[in-house]
Amino acid sequence: LVDGNRVAHHVRFVLVHSGRYGDLDPTGKRVQLWEMIFHRFDDDVIAESWRMTYPDSVYSLLSAP
Repeated sequence: LVDGNRVAHHVRFVLVHSGRYGDLDPTGKRVQLWEMIFHRFDDDVIAESWRMTYPDSVYSLLSAP
């Protein structure tokens, strides 16, 4: 979605926990999360970015039972 010098896009990530993450040993767990990403451009260069992630923590996904 484009509005003037601002762009918004929705992104889905699928991750496999294959390495140590903080204090969590690899679990092989497959998790997914979504982000809304917003950019403001100035002279065709990203001047600012904002992100909203759901769920808000990869750690909470990996540490859930």
